[in-house]
Amino acid sequence: MLAVGIDWSEDFHLVALGSPGEGVFEVRRVEHSPKAVDALVARIAGLEPDPAEVRVVLESRHGLLVERLLDQGYVVVP
Repeated sequence: MLAVGIDWSEDFHLVALGSPGEGVFEVRRVEHSPKAVDALVARIAGLEPDPAEVRVVLESRHGLLVERLLDQGYVVVP
């Protein structure tokens, strides 16, 4: 399973990627733009190809980032 924790901000987001066995293994800054969000989605898919095995926790229920994550079939928990 891949865990994705997102610290929401209006200008950019801090994203922590991790797994139960390894803990956090990557932290990245994601700008609030379609290109940056697409790059994050591609990174997540590269780490875990099965959307059912991805859990995303973040501080918002709406916006480009949330919509794109839901479109990919990820479990998103606000």
